[in-house]
Amino acid sequence: MSAIATAQPIARNLPLAKSDRAQKVRAIYVDCTHVFQTKNRSGIPRVVRNLAILGSGLSGELGVPVSPIVLTSRGLATIPPEWLSPRDAEGVSRILRRFVTFVFGFFATLSALIAFSPFILQRRWIRFTNWTRDQVKDSIKWIKRSLPQDLLVELRWGFRTLLRKISKHGSRESHFFWFWSGVRWILKLIWRALRFGGRALARVWRGVAAVARFGYRSIRYVGRGIRALRAKLGRGVLTLRLWKQHVDFSPGDVLLLADSNWQVDVLWTHVKQIRTRGALVGSVMYDLIPLRRPDFVGHQLFEVFTRHLFRVTENNDFIIGISRDTSRDFLEFALSTGVPGWNDARAGTFRLGGDKWTKAQAPCSDACREVVRKIGTRPAYLIVGTFEIRKNHKAVLDAFDRLWDSGEDVCLLILGRPGFRADDQMKRVREHREWGKRLFWASNASDSDLEAWYEASRGVIMASYAEGFGLPVAEAMARGKPAFASGIPAHREIAEGFCEFFDPARPEELARLLREDLHEKRNPRLKPVEEFVWPDWPESVRECMNDCIRMASLGPRATSAAPVH
Repeated sequence: MSAIATAQPIARNLPLAKSDRAQKVRAIYVDCTHVFQTKNRSGIPRVVRNLAILGSGLSGELGVPVSPIVLTSRGLATIPPEWLSPRDAEGVSRILRRFVTFVFGFFATLSALIAFSPFILQRRWIRFTNWTRDQVKDSIKWIKRSLPQDLLVELRWGFRTLLRKISKHGSRESHFFWFWSGVRWILKLIWRALRFGGRALARVWRGVAAVARFGYRSIRYVGRGIRALRAKLGRGVLTLRLWKQHVDFSPGDVLLLADSNWQVDVLWTHVKQIRTRGALVGSVMYDLIPLRRPDFVGHQLFEVFTRHLFRVTENNDFIIGISRDTSRDFLEFALSTGVPGWNDARAGTFRLGGDKWTKAQAPCSDACREVVRKIGTRPAYLIVGTFEIRKNHKAVLDAFDRLWDSGEDVCLLILGRPGFRADDQMKRVREHREWGKRLFWASNASDSDLEAWYEASRGVIMASYAEGFGLPVAEAMARGKPAFASGIPAHREIAEGFCEFFDPARPEELARLLREDLHEKRNPRLKPVEEFVWPDWPESVRECMNDCIRMASLGPRATSAAPVH
């Protein structure tokens, strides 16, 4: 811990001269294996695409060629930058993709119905019995209220008299006795039929449940096999397609692992081979949240990510974080492992771009346009990010419930895909009294939709418990929108002096800040949002590449005899 405590803050480093860079670094290859296989445009895929595509365009300025690279079954091969631009499928490919999506969706829905049908039927039966009981009670109450009191007294007396006559079993001549005997015989017959039917139904249902379990497991197994076969065929086709593009790494080459490759075990075999040939390896470090806060990601991801961090520490020559806080956090972890060679000079940082760089801006969707129309001239605040427990949507919803209860006519926009352990809050949103009126959620929005919602909003809220960077804060303020963020280090690093911070565990603080903003009571000590300056994506990529070149010029990190985890 003494080494950690004496580590100096990581400072931004100036780029080297062009001639010096050319002598030290021959080429930079940006790993895009996962991004190449997905059309996702947000989060890590956005960063990777920008680093690869914009970095290729900056090759002349940097004096070092930057190329995207993907992992095939034969090794690492370069691809044209335009292959990374997400494009919608056309023609036969589009039809096949839709068919495959339909088939997988059908089997997924069928398996879910088979697996959960007993619970659904049980809940339906309980709901039906409760409804029947309530209806009978309500009917009796209605009869008592509607009939005169004297008539009710006569009905009670007549019913009691009937019961007394029925109970006289010795008077077989009484027609009441024969009537009651017939009723009892019919009731016994019905009861026996129900018992027999119940046993038969139970046996049938046990068989159906067994078949359902077998079918559900078979569907999952076949689906897993199809996905694995598809991935294997895809890698084989890609290997043949890029046969002449495979890279033979040598001293002066730099491999930048920018993609989310935590679970790609085979990649690290190539990484070790690359380092033995004299090339350098670096990684983009987005955050260490799975390690520091495993309660936000689950035990499985915690184990996978921890193993990934040990591999990075053992097999990398440098890392570059998306914030100083992330770089310091990784450096603390690296020093704690005892692997030699890690110091401030090998832990760089760059800032993510505050603009939404795209080649063409398409119009927003009809659903997004309808939400903007419903908002009208009312003030609205936006949450951007995956709907998960770490993002702390609960505190924001609690704060807005306070605002709505106090009579404030304000809207809340939520944009983000469903994430980890947020089912209760997603259900809360869908069942909220303001859902579709002053509360809106888009789970699959495009860049154009996001831009339209940014424009329609008054400000952006980030209530996260932990972040590696907090890009929506920078994006909002770069567009002249105020931000309200939790007071975590990543947010303060971006917007200290420009932004209102609050305790993420106290929604009343957020409600107070929003109420002050609605009534134009901005903190006079804050700097105007218009003075906030943040790099766009070309400048962000330039920062990243310059820092990579600087750290690569230091040469290989000292090797270690410690085992690779």
